[in-house]
Amino acid sequence: MPLAGQHYWLGTKLLWSEIKLASSILTRLLHGHGMSRRERKQVRSQPSPFPATSHLLTPSSLGNPPS
Repeated sequence: MPLAGQHYWLGTKLLWSEIKLASSILTRLLHGHGMSRRERKQVRSQPSPFPATSHLLTPSSLGNPPS
């Protein structure tokens, strides 16, 4: 597998595992349970996804300028 393909594959697997973790924590919070100390530490150590998302969406959201 080329290096770039391996990079994207590992990134996709990491993203999927973080989504599963976040959804399980969110489900428990919505049912009235609290977070454990370990879960709070995990949530605090995660960077915000918004800068990366805005970086990815900004070029495609601009479209072609009017002529």
